[in-house]
Amino acid sequence: MIESADIREWRTRDVVDPDGRRIGSLESVYVDTAT
Repeated sequence: MIESADIREWRTRDVVDPDGRRIGSLESVYVDTAT
């Protein structure tokens, strides 16, 4: 299980496609705590 504190550290990191090409940076993470 990924801890929510760890996910917060992902902001501003590069997002890459399956070939490793940069497609942008992570701006927001939404977590569903109900399910």
